Amino acid sequence: MKICITAGGTGGHIYPALALADELKARHHDIIYIGHQDKMEKDIVSQTNYPFFGLNNAGLSGNVIKQLKALWSQFAAIKEAKKILKENKIEKVVSFGGYVTYPVCEAARQLKIPYILHEQNAYAGKANKALEKKAESVVICYEHARQYFSNPHTYLLGNPRSSMVKQQKINQNILDDYQLDKSKDLIYFVMGSLGSETVNTVIAKMINDENWDDIEIVISSGTNNHSVYQDNLDKDIAVFSQVDQVSLLPHCDLVISRAGATSIAELMAFGVPSILIPSPYVANNHQYFNALACVDQEAALMIEEKELTENKLSQMIRSTLKNKELLKTLKENTQQLAFMDANEKMADLVEKML
Repeated sequence: MKICITAGGTGGHIYPALALADELKARHHDIIYIGHQDKMEKDIVSQTNYPFFGLNNAGLSGNVIKQLKALWSQFAAIKEAKKILKENKIEKVVSFGGYVTYPVCEAARQLKIPYILHEQNAYAGKANKALEKKAESVVICYEHARQYFSNPHTYLLGNPRSSMVKQQKINQNILDDYQLDKSKDLIYFVMGSLGSETVNTVIAKMINDENWDDIEIVISSGTNNHSVYQDNLDKDIAVFSQVDQVSLLPHCDLVISRAGATSIAELMAFGVPSILIPSPYVANNHQYFNALACVDQEAALMIEEKELTENKLSQMIRSTLKNKELLKTLKENTQQLAFMDANEKMADLVEKML
């Protein structure tokens, strides 16, 4: 069967999409990928064997003139998407969100090709909300998200990334590679692939102001924020622009993280207790709702960035590490939210509807 995967804009959309693509490919389906020609998905998908087709539409944001230009770009993108779908004889489209997915699914609708939507976040994105009524089915990761969809075929199956991450090759020697003391508690700070200057500065000052000799610390600064630690951190702490996170997470006692869909999926997959600091700079403040959904299930703790101080973060870290019962509860509840068969069940759904 010939299936089109579409997702774009952020890793939170792209990586779950590729996880499902791998599962469907393993089941001998033919896969193509449609994304934006100028966004990160083009580079990420180019590292796979999936044929990539790029569109050039714009998101509906900004002033009136920008919105009119964006609207016009949708018509051109729909026309191009129809051409791609017809030429590749696509039988099903699976969309993981991002504004590039709107013209793909609209093209599929016009061609009478069924499409399925996947919503990774607790707060539904614009594209998915606009497309859901005509979708064959909708897959969500949080019960909280169900309220945004009227489609009767809405299923709580989870994030395919949770399933996929456990299948990745793990470096069993990562603690030795990072020269970490295995007898100490390990905490890991990560603020997304790019990092956060604001939060990283707070972390650096917090570490400088206290004695952390009893705890091992690893920091993933993000590609744009390594200089924050070079300028502000006085202690000999393991700071990396990027970390082999999949290998490190199973060893972590506590993670301080953003609340993006992929980050949470990986934390759930390994059952790692976390303090989430949702980014307030994302669309619809969706990271806050992701974090809140986890907090409501007693699967994580949360500090909003506007309330973040060195003292508050330090107190929460130390009190959490001392409270073994709380750590146990967080770990157990996180694992219950993992949906470790999400990838397989979503692939089943794709095949069942065909």
